[in-house]
Amino acid sequence: MNQTLLFIFSLMLTAVAQASPSTGTRLRLAYPAEGTILSAQVGLVFEKTDILKKHGFSSAKAVAMGTGRELKTALVSGRADVIMTSETNFVILVGNGFDCFAINSLGSAGRMALVVPPGSSVQSLADLKGKKIATIFGTSIHQPAMEWVKAAGLEDQIQVLDMPSQGAMNAALKSGAVQAIMTWDPFLTQGVNQKQYRILQQKDFDLITVASPSFRDNGDAVARLNAATKEALLYVAQNKEQVNRWFSQMAKLDVKTIDDASRLNRNYSAKTLEDVSLSISPQFRDHMNRQARFLFAQKSLTRLPELGRYLAQ
Repeated sequence: MNQTLLFIFSLMLTAVAQASPSTGTRLRLAYPAEGTILSAQVGLVFEKTDILKKHGFSSAKAVAMGTGRELKTALVSGRADVIMTSETNFVILVGNGFDCFAINSLGSAGRMALVVPPGSSVQSLADLKGKKIATIFGTSIHQPAMEWVKAAGLEDQIQVLDMPSQGAMNAALKSGAVQAIMTWDPFLTQGVNQKQYRILQQKDFDLITVASPSFRDNGDAVARLNAATKEALLYVAQNKEQVNRWFSQMAKLDVKTIDDASRLNRNYSAKTLEDVSLSISPQFRDHMNRQARFLFAQKSLTRLPELGRYLAQ
């Protein structure tokens, strides 16, 4: 009996130790290597500083990944506990049966836009009548392309093509295979600064941080990660030159492009932790619900998700 009680007591102590921040909660975090501002900068700060360790993640690992598909696959396969990604990736995961949870938003990822070459005769969507534009279906730049064409009353007169990547769209625009493309920051700002693009229409878009069910349910892990994320964002704001140089070296983008694109984010000018916001705004929630309905109608989702169940309050 005494041995049994000792065994049970030892199990209880082990459970308490595993739940304690001092022992180090496991965290495998994946972030985009080049395609999104702020997520990449925060990911790099996590990788190159001890901020995660200070918040009880002594066994943390932050890893850069090249595409949204890689990020989604890492979360679904269990190779990542948390991903920093786009709202579209979150909607697609939940809408295709993978229960994951949005735990914060870093704020604006800059702009996405419909662009043409600077010397193009196209001045508005109306001038694209009978022509082709390119986007990437199932991403954040899919819905705006379709909505802008519909709002112009040109659904049957502009052909919207699906292409696999930013590089493929740039090549198609340069060759004249399409007359306009969708793009997003930091590539948008880079193209405008280098006089490769002229903007026809644009809008902002926001970032989302997504956790697996097991991480979401792991005691106070989400609260500690959110606290660490706030600290990382403040680090970005107070060390712009250093962090943007890290990002520049990884993504092969110039520092000015990164800085210009990042300035739309509310946290990029933070002076104190109190200035940093990770809230998922009502407007952002409405946008994601509209996006879910759009993607469901496009048959990109197997179900129309009740996103409110999967969003941090």
